[in-house]
Amino acid sequence: MSKETISFIKKLQGIQCNLRAPKGQKNKFGNYDYRSAEDILGAIKPLLAEYNLAILITDRIEMRGDFMFNVSKVTLLDCDTNQETHVEGWAMHSESKKGMDSAQISGSTASYSLKRGLGNLFAIDNEKDADATNNHGVKVSPSSVVEEIVNATSIQQLATIWKLLPKEIAAMPQVIAAKDTQKQKLENK
Repeated sequence: MSKETISFIKKLQGIQCNLRAPKGQKNKFGNYDYRSAEDILGAIKPLLAEYNLAILITDRIEMRGDFMFNVSKVTLLDCDTNQETHVEGWAMHSESKKGMDSAQISGSTASYSLKRGLGNLFAIDNEKDADATNNHGVKVSPSSVVEEIVNATSIQQLATIWKLLPKEIAAMPQVIAAKDTQKQKLENK
């Protein structure tokens, strides 16, 4: 990069255009790849140094009605001009999740809200891609899907499960019934 001053917006645009944050994690249930907040942070650090920018991350808990959310605020700072901008990522905090203690639930919720904030700031595309939708010949059983749906502890988690289901599984009557029943339970909590 040349010595001339580059505007803050141009620096952000440079990062948004050059950031490569591969999906380095694997979801064994849905058999898809995804990126974590840590993957994004690892990919962004060299670009922050190149553009002389820094990020600050803060978290807070916020209640909305009966629901608790983790809110991650990601602030991008220009070390040359002291300009800044920020975005927030929100994730609903579940009271319980099978196999997790309260610290793990809080940590995973914070990580997810951070991932959302980083994705928003750096224009990371989270649309399904061929790797995310291809089950590579692995069959997803309706009974395992129903079990995952029944174990969903939030509407957001249920929606994520549903969004990632292969169409032929999502069309099965027992899967639809499980989704509708769990959605109603979660809405009535």
